[in-house]
Amino acid sequence: MSIHKLRPEKGRPQSRGWSRVGALGLAGVSLFVASEAAFAAVGGSRHRQQSSPVKREPAPKPPQGPLLAVISLANQHVNIYGSGGHMLNSRISTGQPGHRTPTGVFSVIQKQRYHESNIYSGAPMPYMQRITWSGIAMHEGVVPNYPASHGCIRLPGSFASHLFGVTKVGMRVVIAPGDVSPQEITHTSLFVPRPAKVETGINAGAAPVQVASNGAATEPVVPYDPLKAAEELKALAARRVGEAAKAVAAALAESQARSAEANRAADTLRLAEAAKAAADARLEAAKRDLATASNPETETAAKTKVATLEAAALEAGKERDRVKAEENAKSDAAFAAVAAYKTAEAGKAAAEAAAKDAARKTEPVSVFISRKEGKLFVRQAFDPVLEVPVTIQNADQPLGTHVFTAMAVKAGGGAMNWVVVTIPSSGVIDAPQPRHGKVRNRGEDDGRVVTAAVSRPTSAGSALDRISIPKEAAERISELLLPGASLIVSDYGISHETGKGTDFVVLTH
Repeated sequence: MSIHKLRPEKGRPQSRGWSRVGALGLAGVSLFVASEAAFAAVGGSRHRQQSSPVKREPAPKPPQGPLLAVISLANQHVNIYGSGGHMLNSRISTGQPGHRTPTGVFSVIQKQRYHESNIYSGAPMPYMQRITWSGIAMHEGVVPNYPASHGCIRLPGSFASHLFGVTKVGMRVVIAPGDVSPQEITHTSLFVPRPAKVETGINAGAAPVQVASNGAATEPVVPYDPLKAAEELKALAARRVGEAAKAVAAALAESQARSAEANRAADTLRLAEAAKAAADARLEAAKRDLATASNPETETAAKTKVATLEAAALEAGKERDRVKAEENAKSDAAFAAVAAYKTAEAGKAAAEAAAKDAARKTEPVSVFISRKEGKLFVRQAFDPVLEVPVTIQNADQPLGTHVFTAMAVKAGGGAMNWVVVTIPSSGVIDAPQPRHGKVRNRGEDDGRVVTAAVSRPTSAGSALDRISIPKEAAERISELLLPGASLIVSDYGISHETGKGTDFVVLTH
């Protein structure tokens, strides 16, 4: 096991603007570099304490790969990391006493370019990125150099608009009491991507397995690309939905045609039965006339008529039987066609369910291990997937709260580049506070004692050393593993904020 800190960006700016670290920025993403002059050009000022209206630039193209937002309450800053390292940072304003911003693990669960608060009298919240359904969000707002919000994370206007353009729903957001940053980590307990066990020919992205002379499988010649495999499965599932829809349409047309034929045959049968009934009635009348014949002439005539009508009734019976056999055949065909249509409908429903599942598997998986509950939970695309017990050594001792994120597939495939952020447990947040209408610099004594009660965190590697995950669960998670996947290890349980339409929310304060 080894842990390496991500290469720090030299001279990370702590101004009110925001910047891109070119050497570590995500490839292909054009990010605005805000010098003091550039910040002033978009309405900023070194002496102003609130955002001014600015001209909105077109939304930038979202970067490829996962993003991770790390917010420091003490420093009133947010830093954005991508697969290449640090990308962006900005000053922020978080919750004030009485309306504190919670610390813990969150994710973006909703985005709205323009949003009005349903808690605070319709207050405008441009570029809103919600992280809890109870009302905590990142959004554009007034950003002094101290906590001033009702719990949300306020962002300067230019940064808020740019960040809105590059993030996606599901982006992990870590809120810590102090300044923390991701560290690269390798550990044998961290998941590695592996092809899912699916039917032959489905997992098109899986690498072919080579067999050595001793019969043992060797390393694949072509690196396994889990994202490509997931996308190919999704495309194949979508094609199958299309094929199933065509089958349903064809089965419906067939059932309608067979039902129409059966209906016509039923109408014909009713006519044939009516004709037979009429022939039988005429025959019965003729037989009554024969029985009451009063002389030889009328009796002879009556016998002739009865014979004629008997022949007619016999033919009517034969015709009815022929039509009835035909109606039975057409009715059976109609029932079979309707059954085939129902089968096709069921096949379409199954294909749609499979497509939904395949689409879900193109989203990063989230794993949460709770010491409090002694369980491992899995969610993907905000939906619960798995829940199993885990074994934790010295379960009465803290693990800490650690957020592991798979940032990218390693060159050559077969493993992930993982980073980890450890969140210290916290008490009172040491954040700059206003003093007589001015901003108090950190460390300046104004007669108030504002301290940070931060405990020494357990190392991320040590926490993983103590956890044993069932083999079947680990294999299933590995089959779902994509860049952006996360593993949260915490002493806490699942927060009440975790629910429908959310990833795991872990509250540490």
